[in-house]
Amino acid sequence: MQFVQVFGKDELLDRIKEGGSTGSHLISINDPGDNDTPEVFTEQFQSILRLEFWDAETVEELSDKYVPKRIPQRQDAEAVIEFFNNTEEVASGYTLHCRRGISRSPAAALGLWYLILGEERAASDALIAQRRQAVPNRTFVAFFDEILGSRLQDFRNTVYASRMAAVRKNFLKDK
Repeated sequence: MQFVQVFGKDELLDRIKEGGSTGSHLISINDPGDNDTPEVFTEQFQSILRLEFWDAETVEELSDKYVPKRIPQRQDAEAVIEFFNNTEEVASGYTLHCRRGISRSPAAALGLWYLILGEERAASDALIAQRRQAVPNRTFVAFFDEILGSRLQDFRNTVYASRMAAVRKNFLKDK
């Protein structure tokens, strides 16, 4: 069975430098205009899907410094699904990254886990197990629901609740 891993960009670079395992296919989610794909990525992965949008759920969240004002769109979720459909027979696994690995790439990972496992709860459980700090981008997840006829948004809230419970637990432990 394939696996899905989520990283922040720097975490992924460190993992590769340390010789850690990665899947054969990469989904690289970047800020608009960030054309820096490290050479090590092109050497490490058989195929790379690059997406560019800001880590925001609505355009109104973006100040004037965020140009273009591009948030996740339906075509981004379609691209992830198409990438999976075109590579699932040859991929050993999928590695995803965005800047910090908190919102954009976990949303795409939730969609991938659903495609692999076929069930929303299993997808959210897999994401929580792999990336406890995940808070999947709500807008991106909604597009997967729209396209796949799933209810990932409901389970995105489960992932979010798990994250908040961990934060509260750590906060109380530090007191």
